[in-house]
Amino acid sequence: MLLRRSPVWLSMRVVMGVVLLFNIVLLGACQNTRQSTTPDAVEREWQYPLSQRYAAFRSHTVSDVHYDLDIDLTQSETQFYARSTVSFNWHDKSQSELTLDFEQGDIQQVKINGKIVAADYEQWYLRIAAEALTPGRNVIEVLYRRAYSTDGMGLHHFKDRDSGRRYLYSQFEAYEANKVFPLFDQPDIKATYTLTVQAPLQWQVITSVREAIVEKGERSARWYFPESARFSPYVFSLHAGPYAVWESNRGSIPLRLFARQEMQDYVNPDQWFDATYKSLAFFERYFELPYPFLKYDQIIVPEFNFGAMENVAAVTFTEKLLTRSEPTEAQRRRVANIIAHEAAHMWFGNIVTMQWWDDLWLNESFATYMANLALVQSAQFDGVWEAFYAGTKQRAYRADEAVTTHPVYMDVPSTGTVLSTLDGITYGKGASVLKQLPYYVDETQFQKGVALYLKTHAWGNAQLQDFVSSLEAASQKNLQAWSQSWLLEPGVNTIEVHFECRDEQLSKLELIQYPDRRYPTLRTQRVQLALYRFVSEGASNEPRLAPDRVLPVTYSGERTVVLTEQGIACPEFIYPNYGDWGYVKVKLDPKSMATLEGNINAFEHEAMHLALWQSLWDAVRDARLPLNYFTDFAFDHLGAESSVSVASFVTTKLVRSATLFWHFEFEMKRPGSYLRAREEIEQFLLAQFETAPPESDLKRNYLDAAIKVAHSNEGLAAIAQLLDRDASEVGLKIDQDVRWRILTQLNRFQFEAADKRIEEEAERDRSERADKGYATAIAAAPELPVKQQWFDTLISTSATQNFSTQRSVMSHLFPPEQLGLLATFQAEWAAALPALQEDSADLKLQQFGRYITPVLCDTESNQFVENVLNDNQIYRPSFLKSVKLALQESERCVRQARTQAEADASASAIN
Repeated sequence: MLLRRSPVWLSMRVVMGVVLLFNIVLLGACQNTRQSTTPDAVEREWQYPLSQRYAAFRSHTVSDVHYDLDIDLTQSETQFYARSTVSFNWHDKSQSELTLDFEQGDIQQVKINGKIVAADYEQWYLRIAAEALTPGRNVIEVLYRRAYSTDGMGLHHFKDRDSGRRYLYSQFEAYEANKVFPLFDQPDIKATYTLTVQAPLQWQVITSVREAIVEKGERSARWYFPESARFSPYVFSLHAGPYAVWESNRGSIPLRLFARQEMQDYVNPDQWFDATYKSLAFFERYFELPYPFLKYDQIIVPEFNFGAMENVAAVTFTEKLLTRSEPTEAQRRRVANIIAHEAAHMWFGNIVTMQWWDDLWLNESFATYMANLALVQSAQFDGVWEAFYAGTKQRAYRADEAVTTHPVYMDVPSTGTVLSTLDGITYGKGASVLKQLPYYVDETQFQKGVALYLKTHAWGNAQLQDFVSSLEAASQKNLQAWSQSWLLEPGVNTIEVHFECRDEQLSKLELIQYPDRRYPTLRTQRVQLALYRFVSEGASNEPRLAPDRVLPVTYSGERTVVLTEQGIACPEFIYPNYGDWGYVKVKLDPKSMATLEGNINAFEHEAMHLALWQSLWDAVRDARLPLNYFTDFAFDHLGAESSVSVASFVTTKLVRSATLFWHFEFEMKRPGSYLRAREEIEQFLLAQFETAPPESDLKRNYLDAAIKVAHSNEGLAAIAQLLDRDASEVGLKIDQDVRWRILTQLNRFQFEAADKRIEEEAERDRSERADKGYATAIAAAPELPVKQQWFDTLISTSATQNFSTQRSVMSHLFPPEQLGLLATFQAEWAAALPALQEDSADLKLQQFGRYITPVLCDTESNQFVENVLNDNQIYRPSFLKSVKLALQESERCVRQARTQAEADASASAIN
């Protein structure tokens, strides 16, 4: 039986697509013209990662690539069968062998230009001798089979343990498409794709275009997809399974949303479609280019390693975005932000793609910045830039202060180092410097420069200088110095105001810039100085702090004199990055710090509250203030805070404070010395939870924090009773995900038959999330045999648990009060590293280094890990970066512990 989808829905998008293609191909013609001469041949290294040197050579030897894929998903639950036909032009005057990337497949037959040849196949790529090729058009056909993956990369297979339904989705960034079919797996060898899929009868099949024909048989169906647009292989996709589907044709772009049937009750399609339409409409206006593809699908998938992935017209999202209760405003805003981020990639990344992975920031920084701008401009949510400041930007600052910092643009010698670049700098710092650029060159000129960049390089590949040149052309400004200091040099600087007053009037005002101690670059940027004074208004006549003057300042060098008119009243407080224009840390001057101490709630505006709390936390983090100063300050002032965003920001720091107090005891070898400090945090958060308005986001925030810090019998009893009380008694519905977090915390401290409660919960919750919840709760127990069993599982190459579960367990296996247990694994950890380096995927190595490295907030463990790093082994970049970060945080913890000890000694001396 033939089922044909009506082509009517395609007509409008086809016309738009043809017009768009005609115009932008002309604009991008010079971009897509290859060099007339081939560079010297590069021999491919025998390794899995693809080197930049070989990729650059290969991109000059092939062009006009097309993949015709025929994939059978019906024969096995463990592997798929396929035929891949690669057509391309070959023009290698050096007559070097050509390779097709293909990782650990089972090749059954290879044809080159119609002739069957012996497969010269390494475990990572297929070698094609130059003698087998002809100048001009060539066709390579490979018949093969390959195992599904269970680590979220390549073609991932998931089976729901309760329903038995199976779901597939692909994840190809950065170098994972070769786990599904043989290809030239690099971003600058763009291609077109034709796909045919044999799938079980009730399945959906999704890729970059809608199906043209579906032939239904008795047990399976054959799906035919027409040729796609031309794009990089890492954004090609294949998703299949009995997904639930929702459709919307409200606008000119056909939308679909998919999710597992087991999760469909937790999907609000109207919210997803509304956010998607608003984002796409904004980008079409801002970029001055219509949406470039024929449809837009979004697929919510299980066991996903990332937040989302911008596959062309078939974007995947993690199921973690779905909540099993009413989502908070912050959760809805986050989902909308991620939707906008991926939609922006349809232009930044999918139409215009970086030449190589060193320019990944051209994708991620822009998508991050543009997503926030889209949410602000479309007025979907309040507090968008405040959330950006508190989350994305702070992660950027932390990454830029780390020993592993790097420029926004950085060298990427091979695909093996791409994962280590996906951090707060690639996303957050790049987005932050883009956010300040419109203030520097003018918003309209910035927008015109962005549009020019996209039009000029559409359907091609671009580099840093291409973007800078487009901005220069639009703004008529030389941006080479800006590019050098912000994109090519790492580090975050600090600014501080110096001011003096005479006769109650401001007599001197300077802005001091402190460079990063490792990277002494003094930068130029535009910020605002807000001069605050006390005012009394309203019936209560309570004094509040409000800006008396806001002074835009472009600073550069070590010291910038701020010229002001005469007669300005002496301010009580000055904040030098008002409105968060700049990418810079703020150090408050002594007078402003003194004003802040008793008056933080006198400031208006959520954004300023966030900035002030962050300044206090920075002082603690840099060991300039003792930790108990911050916690006492929070106890005194947080209760009066009505903003959920601010409360969430501060409670996150209180949870971190509780962790640090545990760590301090380990460093000082004095167990129980900060018991009272931890109990005060616990009691404060529980009290805030009890008094917060019922069913409010504020109440959810305090509950989440209270669960994480509960440790005393009283605190554990308080969260345990939530499992048995009715929502009307608690004032909040305790959903299934929260129940698992409570059980994990109870078992972490082995509170009153927690193990029995866990078994009972597993019987009543049969979802995929319950698998991770159960494993995590069991792993949290403070018992050496439990830790040993899981440690052995994590270092095993034949573990039965999928990576998603392993990742969840790793993050809970050694909580702060169990550092003594972690210490017992030092030797085993070091001994396991060679085999892990050899056999584990990069993402697992990264997480293993992050959570299982035995750094304990003491100098002895730090030295042990340093010695391991210096033992002359070659560690993979993803692992090495995680271990260096863990080591740096442990060293920071030691400094913070000493600052706290000095404060304790001073307080004891006074008393």
